Amino acid sequence: MDNFDLKKYLVENKLNEGRYTDEGYVQMMGPEFADAVKMIEKAWFEWKSAPMTNPKMKIPAKQDLLNYFDMILD
Repeated sequence: MDNFDLKKYLVENKLNEGRYTDEGYVQMMGPEFADAVKMIEKAWFEWKSAPMTNPKMKIPAKQDLLNYFDMILD
């Protein structure tokens, strides 16, 4: 999995929402990883529901977030 593409993975799983296939890698990353993901999810939903967040900002912001993860996980 040297050429893992996080952005592609997340997009494909969004398109197949409800049909997530679990290969066990995420679970092996441990509870700290799960806690970090929960923190990111909480921050995302807080930002999304903030009064200054325009609905048109959500798609580019999500893409920015995915690009950031793609860059740091490379």
